[in-house]
Amino acid sequence: MKERLKAIWKLEDGFDLMDITNGYYLVNLDMGKDQDKAINGRVDKTLVWVWFMSLGVVFYEESVLLTLASAIGGPIKVDLHMLNMARGCFAQVCVEIDLNVPVVGHFYLNGEWYNVEYKGLHMLCASCD
Repeated sequence: MKERLKAIWKLEDGFDLMDITNGYYLVNLDMGKDQDKAINGRVDKTLVWVWFMSLGVVFYEESVLLTLASAIGGPIKVDLHMLNMARGCFAQVCVEIDLNVPVVGHFYLNGEWYNVEYKGLHMLCASCD
């Protein structure tokens, strides 16, 4: 994740990343120039957990879920708990999305529509619900 953030934010120097629970991270940037970029710059892409709701367990395979996620953005990884069937009501995939493009709200698969939910996206984007 640290390397992805460095590439997305186009940082010139190092930084520390600390998990502070509930899906939040604290970023400590080493260089003042990078701090200005982060505070005043615009973030066009972000990583977000995408939930495919009510998807049948027959589709709970990593390659299938990554293919579905590619219709939303750049797939990063599948939640391993979900693959082990620990969570049966949704499939969860981490996806890099472009915040300048409207998010995908649903998709059509094998004759049925499935809803897509974005975990925590409303905290980053005022126009995303």
